[in-house]
Amino acid sequence: MGPGSRRVSGELVRAYPSTNVGSEGELIAPGELSRWLLHRLAQLARSPQSVLISGETGTGKTLFAQHLHEHGAAARTLRIMNCAALRDGLLADLLSDLDAAPTTLFLDEVGELSPWGQAVLLRRLQHEHPHTRFIAATHRDLSQMVKHGHFSGELLAKLSGASLTVSPLRARREEVVPLALHFLRIGLRSANLKLISVEPELFELVERHDWPGNVRELRNAMLNALAVNDSGTLEIADLPDAVRAPPAAAKGYSR
Repeated sequence: MGPGSRRVSGELVRAYPSTNVGSEGELIAPGELSRWLLHRLAQLARSPQSVLISGETGTGKTLFAQHLHEHGAAARTLRIMNCAALRDGLLADLLSDLDAAPTTLFLDEVGELSPWGQAVLLRRLQHEHPHTRFIAATHRDLSQMVKHGHFSGELLAKLSGASLTVSPLRARREEVVPLALHFLRIGLRSANLKLISVEPELFELVERHDWPGNVRELRNAMLNALAVNDSGTLEIADLPDAVRAPPAAAKGYSR
């Protein structure tokens, strides 16, 4: 039995794909691209160098950063700064106690820093920080921003000791159904459901959809479908409108 069978039981949903994942906060690698990324993360985890993670919104950059931190060679505390939400003055205060303790500093949405914030961060990075590892993430093309004068080239060089790009879900279509089943399994466990059937046409539609919101959109679609289902059989009608709409009519997500 598989996703192409007439009905997929809840027990199969729980067991497929075969991984040791215990929760949705952990990474799974059902496809070649994801397996390569996890291999690359394992290599980078052994190094203290800074890492820049790029990719569209919703691809899971934060999970990759957390994975990199958790598998690092040194024991550090993880601090997360959302650069899109930082006021200029606050950034300097938050950076003032670097190296007070072994720390991984995750700079999420680093491409949203103002010119002043970029200058503050660059000044801090120009000093040695033996106990701090820097990981940054962005959905923007920082090289293009440097070209157009919107981002500091020197700061980009400091942040990208190593670079990692997370591909959009539409470039990893072989991973869509395994990920969908993973999120269904999470939803079943959360709702304490024992059994559910899934229309095979649902998987066909899910695999064809471009998922402009990437893995985040897929997760929300599967959990929402479970939430509105009351028949015991997950059907296409349970999916959000944006997923069921023809590609030309589906609304894209902002990047």
